[in-house]
Amino acid sequence: MNPVPTSNSGPNESQRLTVVMVYEDYATGKLAQQIFGNVAEQLGPDCGLDHQMWKFDLLRSPHLQELAAEEAAEAIMIIIAAHGDAQLPDEVKTWITKWSSMKRTHPSALVALFDGNNLSPHDRVATRSYLQHVAQTERMDFFCNEVNAPAVS
Repeated sequence: MNPVPTSNSGPNESQRLTVVMVYEDYATGKLAQQIFGNVAEQLGPDCGLDHQMWKFDLLRSPHLQELAAEEAAEAIMIIIAAHGDAQLPDEVKTWITKWSSMKRTHPSALVALFDGNNLSPHDRVATRSYLQHVAQTERMDFFCNEVNAPAVS
C-alpha cells in the first residue's frame, strides 16, 4: 500500500500546476508576475504552482510559438498582460489559435491584464471582447482587470 502524502509533503513533478504568462514588455511582465504571486500566495506552498513567461516578441519565432502553445494547452491559467493601447499583435493571436486548437484535459482560466496607465478605450474593449470570446469558446473561466503598471526607469 502506498503512503498517502501529508499536507507537509510538497507536490511531486507530475502534480505541479503551471501558469503561462504572455506579456508585452517589462512593465506588463511585472504585472503578470504580481498576479501570479497573488495566486500562488492564496493557494499556498502545497499547491505546487509553476510558471512560464513569454514576451510577445518571442512568439514571432514559429518554433518558440509552438513551445509556448504546448505549455499554454497544459496550463491551468493563462495570463495575457498588455498595455491595452493597441490590439494584440498577430503573433499573439496566432499563438492563441494554436493552443486553443490543442486538446486540454482540465479546466483552466484566461486572465487579461491591461495597464491602466495607457488605456485606449476602443482597443481595450476590442481586445477584451476577443479574449472573452476565446475563453467562452474554449470553456475557460475569464477574468479581466486594469492595473497600473510599475514605472520603468
